[in-house]
Amino acid sequence: MDNRPTLLYYFTHQYLRDIVQDYFAFFDSVVRLGDAILKKTLKQTFEALKNYNLSETDVLVEEDDFSSFMAAIGVNKAPLLVIKLPKPRNTTEASHVAIFLGVRPVRFFTFELHVPNEIEKQINPNAQTKYLLAEWIKKEHKLLNFSYNEPDSNEFAKAIASILSP
Repeated sequence: MDNRPTLLYYFTHQYLRDIVQDYFAFFDSVVRLGDAILKKTLKQTFEALKNYNLSETDVLVEEDDFSSFMAAIGVNKAPLLVIKLPKPRNTTEASHVAIFLGVRPVRFFTFELHVPNEIEKQINPNAQTKYLLAEWIKKEHKLLNFSYNEPDSNEFAKAIASILSP
């Protein structure tokens, strides 16, 4: 059995999470250069990580992968950066990440694929694949009470807004 993390899991849950949380000034400087530079930087980093000792590095990158947009959250219109990732194939890989830039430390959210395993299928034969909203607080992962059948950038942003807005 291969215990190495997949490229998409590593990029989202370790590399990007750590850059955002531990080196925010660097990440913020790239974000401030605009969407095109952010997309190019994320894509280049993702491609470079293929050379690391990770599994499933054959991820297909589509044209709109690593695209981003800012959503305004709450009455103060605090910025939430939403980034679309390559299509996940395995449970816990993320289709999107969001970084809430309106507080320090920043808050890091993921929209993760969950494919029912054999035990879940035995308990519930109708169990379906879904996407779960989660938050990373430093190195701690916390699933939140939102799930969707399909990954959608706008629904992801709305779910986070409902959590962050009073």
